[in-house]
Amino acid sequence: MNKDNLTKEELMKYICSNLGENLEFFKNDEIKKLVSNSEECKKLLKSLDITIECYRNYNVEVSKESHERLIDYLGLTE
Repeated sequence: MNKDNLTKEELMKYICSNLGENLEFFKNDEIKKLVSNSEECKKLLKSLDITIECYRNYNVEVSKESHERLIDYLGLTE
């Protein structure tokens, strides 16, 4: 993938597709440069960062019913 000519939408998809437990991806200087050139990408990255941080630090038990409703809402199957 040629990261030099990505549209904002392609860059956002690329960022999202590379999310995972290991976020070393975001330490890549080339990605930082691409993201720093777009306010939309900066906002998306900050939002993802906050979401991941909340997910990792907020430990809550979810009822089976709530879990099932979420799975149904997202259109996922277990």
